[in-house]
Amino acid sequence: MNFKFLEGCHGALHLDLTHNGHVPELEAMYLKTNQFHVKQFTYLIQRLKDIDEGGQSLFDNSVLMFTSSLYDGDAHGADQLPIVLSGGAAGALKGGRMVDFLDKGKENRRACSLYLSIMDQMGVKLDRFGDADKRLPGIFA
Repeated sequence: MNFKFLEGCHGALHLDLTHNGHVPELEAMYLKTNQFHVKQFTYLIQRLKDIDEGGQSLFDNSVLMFTSSLYDGDAHGADQLPIVLSGGAAGALKGGRMVDFLDKGKENRRACSLYLSIMDQMGVKLDRFGDADKRLPGIFA
C-alpha cells in the first residue's frame, strides 16, 4: 500500500517504510503511517462505542486486536510484538493496563497462546493453534 495520500509521505510503499534501514526520512514517513493506523483504530473503537446493545455498547461486548507482525522490520524481528487488546469482551477483558510477558520465556508468551485465549472468549475451543497449546494467563477474567 502506498501512503502518498498522507502529508509528508512520498514515493514509498509501506513495505519499504517498514524496512527503512533506520534512514531518518524513511523512519519519519513510517511514523506517519503508524499514526494513520492508530487513528483508524481509534475511529473504529468510537464507532463501536456509539452502537447500543441494550445498555452496553458493541465495544463493551467486543475484543479488538491492534498489532504489528514485526517489532523491527529491518531485522524481521518478531520477538517483542506490540499488541493492543481493546473492548470489554462482555466484561471479561479489563482495560487500562499493560501486561508484559517478555520475562516469561518463549514457551509462555506465544502470540498463538493469546489467540487461543481470545478464541476461548468467543466460544471456539481448540486444543492447539499454530505453535501453541496453552493460553496466556491473566488476559481475561
